Amino acid sequence: MADDTGDTGDNKRHHDTIQVSIAELMAEGLAVYGAEGAKIGHVRHFDLHAGYMVVEESGLARRELYIPFHLMHSITPRDIYLKVAKDALTDAYQLPPAARTLLEEQIDPETGCTSVVIEHEIESGYDRRPVHVAPVRLDEVARTLTVDMTVLDVDHAYVGEVMWIDAAHGLLTVKGYLGDEAVRSIPFSMVAQVNADLGVVTLLVPSVAIPPER
Repeated sequence: MADDTGDTGDNKRHHDTIQVSIAELMAEGLAVYGAEGAKIGHVRHFDLHAGYMVVEESGLARRELYIPFHLMHSITPRDIYLKVAKDALTDAYQLPPAARTLLEEQIDPETGCTSVVIEHEIESGYDRRPVHVAPVRLDEVARTLTVDMTVLDVDHAYVGEVMWIDAAHGLLTVKGYLGDEAVRSIPFSMVAQVNADLGVVTLLVPSVAIPPER
């Protein structure tokens, strides 16, 4: 992977080459192994822009791990080997990369109207540099959200139903109904997408990153 301590032309060319090879070979279902050869699991899904893959562990644990591409040692059409051993993948890898929320005003060149866009800055999985992902217009989020929408986390796991929308403070109150009746307050900044046609809100984070209210 590219060395994040410098910004030389050689490093940039190397970084570009690595990204191309990953884009050509990365696929869901690829087996993933640690540096010592122990099988970790398989690729469930991935994000080529951010540089991360979600790996579902084999065996009884069945954890889902967010692994940055810079930990990859090699990739083939059949499997991926990491630079680190399986035991090095602690529970910290169960959470997606920390995102810093940025609010930016943008002016529509056609209408002249100003809107606020939520952008999320994370550490690139390729070279650890900042990268912006999932821009969302705040006014569109507030306008399209409705009570009783179903909320899914980043892995499309059920979180709950929207009970209350506090547009003034940019918060959703969500309650679970499928065996987990926890109530959670979710800021608009965690929303990745609102599908009004399906009545579904998709989040940027897994449900374990949103603690229930006490």
